[in-house]
Amino acid sequence: MRSRAYQVAQNPRTQAAAPGGRRQNTTKIQEGNTQTQEELANETRHPTEPSNTTEDRIIDDISEPPAQTTEEREMDNMFEEANYPSMNEIENAEEPQVGMSFATREDAFYAFKIYARKKGFAVRKDASYTSRITGQLERQMFVCNRSGKPICTDGPGRKRRSNVLENTNCKVLVRVKLELGLWVVTAVHLEHNHELAPSTWLVRFMRCHKNMNESEKNFIGVLQNSRVPPRKVMSIFRLLRGHLRCIGFDAKDVSNLQSKERMQHKHKDIAELLDIFKDRQKTIPGFYYSVMADEDGTVRSIFWTDAIGIANYKVYGDYMSFDTTFSTNLYGMPFAPIIGVNNHGKTILFGCALLKDQTISTFEWLFDTFLIANNGKMPSSIISDQDQSIASAIQSKFPTAVRRFCFWHIVKELKRKNVAFFAARPNLYKKLKYAVKNSFTIQEFEMRWNEILDEYQARENNSINYLYNIRRYWVPAYFMSSFYPFSSTTGRSESTNALFKGYVTHKETIVNFFEAYEQIQEKNLSTLDRCRFNSEIKCPSKWSFNGLEQHAATLYTTAIFQRVQKEFKSATAYAVKEIVPEKMFQLRRKTVYDSEFEKEEFEVTVTEDKEHFTCSCRKLDRDGIPCCHVLKIAERLDLLMIPASFVRYRWTKQADQEIVLQVGQELTLKHGNAANSIQYCLMMGEVSDYCSSISGNKRAVELFTAEFHKLKETINSKLTEHQDASGNQNG
Repeated sequence: MRSRAYQVAQNPRTQAAAPGGRRQNTTKIQEGNTQTQEELANETRHPTEPSNTTEDRIIDDISEPPAQTTEEREMDNMFEEANYPSMNEIENAEEPQVGMSFATREDAFYAFKIYARKKGFAVRKDASYTSRITGQLERQMFVCNRSGKPICTDGPGRKRRSNVLENTNCKVLVRVKLELGLWVVTAVHLEHNHELAPSTWLVRFMRCHKNMNESEKNFIGVLQNSRVPPRKVMSIFRLLRGHLRCIGFDAKDVSNLQSKERMQHKHKDIAELLDIFKDRQKTIPGFYYSVMADEDGTVRSIFWTDAIGIANYKVYGDYMSFDTTFSTNLYGMPFAPIIGVNNHGKTILFGCALLKDQTISTFEWLFDTFLIANNGKMPSSIISDQDQSIASAIQSKFPTAVRRFCFWHIVKELKRKNVAFFAARPNLYKKLKYAVKNSFTIQEFEMRWNEILDEYQARENNSINYLYNIRRYWVPAYFMSSFYPFSSTTGRSESTNALFKGYVTHKETIVNFFEAYEQIQEKNLSTLDRCRFNSEIKCPSKWSFNGLEQHAATLYTTAIFQRVQKEFKSATAYAVKEIVPEKMFQLRRKTVYDSEFEKEEFEVTVTEDKEHFTCSCRKLDRDGIPCCHVLKIAERLDLLMIPASFVRYRWTKQADQEIVLQVGQELTLKHGNAANSIQYCLMMGEVSDYCSSISGNKRAVELFTAEFHKLKETINSKLTEHQDASGNQNG
């Protein structure tokens, strides 16, 4: 045992912190900042904070201290990690004196080490003496780490290592001798010939002093769940404590805390996630999940959705975007969000999955599960990348859906693989792209494509030939009558993947991933509330006095109306020539503007009842809104109301009401009492909006109050009658 003078109770809190507390070079954690195509990424890109501002550089400096010094490393290395001294031991360490005794030689050395740590120098064992008679070690000398002769580095080709302490021939020593079973100090010399590194400032970086109380850990957990990076966490604690020197940990310890949390859940978070899913089924009406497991019961893939996702798919499921991505969780499971677009032009989640792999069988399981969750309803059109496994699964499980590849990826790869080929044939790439984007019929595309290949003698290029062979899956002319709203790319899926990467890193557990999903869904619902408010309460500004525009403003949501309004403006760029009176018209562009196509002429046909218009650009079929060409003809025919054939229900304000109604029925009919709080929120939202709109009108408030009392009496009376009737039937 150590002598009583050097026995100090270990601090259990510092002991717990010791194993993970060794100072290491700080590593910054970079937040996900994946970008996608510019035209779509703005909808869902997660906002990241600038990293090169003066404020950030200051925070970096104060929250991530400089690397450990050589002196500090030498002092820390004196102790084994499991036997590092407590703060009390260092502060109370006594100066070695002749006559002190210890139970063992190691106890004597330990006492000298903690004294050295307190003063700011490192020590080591030096010469010893073993008895020739007994063979037992009887004398030992402990010296300063800087004892010994300095090494000369002045010679050519010699360079002193910067990470090694320089010897100064320091004479500090403590000599102990074995006497009557005790180790007694027989000589002490404590005068150094070099500067010391006292621990007043460095002590907060030592393992013994690195600790967090439970309140600090809980608060850090809240910040980490909100995706606050370690350096920002330290800046927050600096504001709370006044100075970083008052904080018993640093940015690296904050990062280590999260890593430790992940490791505790590793290999157990699937079971934890399933428990969460079961709880959500009880507390969240309409929540649905399914798992794919091996024969031994091991879960391999997971799919989930909720009442909002199911209701959204019922209304907006005519179009679906599907893509996968890696590096979203600790196990590298591909993340597969099933994406749509709502009546405000916003990306929505129909469901999410974490998959074991990207094979045909796994994708088929996912699509089967998705159909079960949505009562077998199939999408009308799907866009995805060129992955053959996805393509095979879509063809197998969604046989009636139109399948399309991402146009952006096709064109990008074509250019990347043929840089030299296109460089040797100027304008070939430009002409091919023009032919693809500005051909309205299959015949027109094939004619132009073949003419260009002949002109540039490009028929032997394998990449170009391959793209021609799969043309029915990516060339716009093949999709002129298919609904792909405002998109020919998988940008919505990629931006959703980027959004998730802004909330989680590849080190996150699956439970963390699902928590991020819930946060994103909450954010999306909040965005939807704002969009609904803008569409239902606010009146959009009009560009003209055109009756068609006035009527369109009452039908479409604000976001879609703004797109239609742009078409009204573009219509002014065209001159009209009547081919068949009131039935067929030719439009020629007379001014230059930012047009979707580079074509100059378009053709519009009209039925006799003036209800159905068809344009050669087929925008009404592709995007579900009227193009500038049909609006130009509708105005020429003196129409004051938007024809019903122009209006796609999914873009209207009424679609919002259907979502609310469907979710409300799901909550009420299928989940009973569990839905009370959510049903209350839905009802209160509707009532609150109306009350706000009439709150300034005294007469309206009086009428509402009177009618509300009558409504309560009517409902209570009906409920009583229903209960009496039910009681009589049971009796």
